[in-house]
Amino acid sequence: AKISTTDDEAFLRHEAQLMARVCNHDHVIQFVGIVVRPCPCVVTIFCAGGSVEDLLVRRPPASSTLSSAVPCSPLGEVGQPEVLRMALEAARGILHLHLEGVIHRDLAARNLLLDGGRHVRVGDFGFSRVKAAAASKGYTKTDMGPIRWLAPEAMRHKVYSEASDVFSFGVVLFEMFWGRMPWVEFENTLDVAFRVCSGERMDVQLPEGEGGEGGESLLARLLALMQACWHHSVAARPTLPAVIAILERLQEAERETQGGTPLEGTQQGGTPLEGRRGGRVRAGVSALQEEAEEEVDS
Repeated sequence: AKISTTDDEAFLRHEAQLMARVCNHDHVIQFVGIVVRPCPCVVTIFCAGGSVEDLLVRRPPASSTLSSAVPCSPLGEVGQPEVLRMALEAARGILHLHLEGVIHRDLAARNLLLDGGRHVRVGDFGFSRVKAAAASKGYTKTDMGPIRWLAPEAMRHKVYSEASDVFSFGVVLFEMFWGRMPWVEFENTLDVAFRVCSGERMDVQLPEGEGGEGGESLLARLLALMQACWHHSVAARPTLPAVIAILERLQEAERETQGGTPLEGTQQGGTPLEGRRGGRVRAGVSALQEEAEEEVDS
């Protein structure tokens, strides 16, 4: 990560101190050190796999009129189970940051790096801020991050919390499983900011044939989870531990569907999600969310 001028050495020190403190996790980028001359920069381990964005997100041509809601073609060489595993690894890395008192604030597929085995490491702490010790709700206030991924309270009031990271993680799930940049049909990010702050969300569609009458496909369940993460109310969004519990259940269900063995440490069963879209899907994920929250609290 290059630092443009010597005036940014404070930024370099912040980045280095933060990474040195929180990098002791399998899914957080590992800090090596800093270089001051000739060009100040932070040194991390090399991630041979590039980023999740490089692997999964397709950028349409500038002349394209495609909507972000239109599903891309199948993931090709990367199957849904592998992408689900990557999503879980990313969520666990983010949770580690939260437990260390760090709000990431710039969660996006481009900032999820992949090692040689395609395991995710959460990176790019340039926008991260440590929660103020005296902040009763664990909020941070500072400059605004990238608009297309931001929660409405972050855009309106520059207020960041674990819940705003959850909102952004819902956008990351969209990038990973739908293979598109968010709000790709809008060049002007001010349009995106106005729509999100007004309560509008991407009208994400399931690929043709997905979901069926029961709405129990992986993508249908992920869509419901994404919609829960994008709730306008901070209090109504699932916590990150609950998101992880839901993703673990989805992973277990996928393994069982494919005749595999459920992952160690995940609970059997779970609440089925009902309905393909709309209220029935949201009701289904709400039931699963409540069950996951109960597990986390117990």
